This record gives sequence, structure tokens and C-alpha cells, in this order.
Amino acid sequence: LSDGKSERIQEALLEVKAAQTDCDALVVFWDNASTHKALQTWGWERRIFFVLIPVYSPDLNPIEKVWKSVKRWVNQSHFVKQLDELTTYFEAGFNRVKDQLSFADGWWEQYQGKLSWYSPIFDSSTLP
Repeated sequence: LSDGKSERIQEALLEVKAAQTDCDALVVFWDNASTHKALQTWGWERRIFFVLIPVYSPDLNPIEKVWKSVKRWVNQSHFVKQLDELTTYFEAGFNRVKDQLSFADGWWEQYQGKLSWYSPIFDSSTLP
């Protein structure tokens, strides 16, 4: 990554991790883009772990189920006239579903077999 993009991504990831006060680590689902692979070692050293899913596989990304649910709720519940209204409705919809573990549980049940190839590149005994 060039032009400071890597640093901006690193800062954002550290900010998200710091906000998760009840967690020891952060797990991020990313596609296999080379820019994402470049941060693996950096993240590992900071207990930020990346699950790299195949490119063009939104069905393997658990957040896609959340977006689908939010979009359905906004479309069924509201007629949006302006962008600021859409933002407000989207935030409300996201807050309605974000803490539902059923998304994560359902995703894991459906795709755990498809991710059997995944294993971290690093030995877990090297964790800081």
C-alpha cells in the first residue's frame, strides 16, 4: 500500500479494536486482495486477525447478511426523499440488527465447511 493508505487503515483498525473494551482481539473478514494481505503480519502482532475470503464471495462475508437485513427493513418501512433521511434510517436499521448473534451463528453453520481451508499463517504460540 502506498500514499499513506496503509497507515490510515492501520489507524482505523486500532481505533475499532480500542473501542471493543470487552474483547482481547479483533477479527476482520476481508477478501484476498493484495492490499489486505499486506497487513497480516502487522495485525497479528496487535491481535488483529484477518480471515481472508475468496475475492467476489460476498456470501462468505458475514456482514453481507446484516446489510441485506438493514436494506430490507429500510425499503419496507420508509419512503426516503433525501440522503440525510437515508443515513438516519440506515443507522436505525443497523442498530436494530447489529447485536443479533443469530447472524453469526447462522453464517457459521452455513459456511464452516467452506472455510475449512482457512488457517492463520502464523503459529498461535507466537502471540504477544
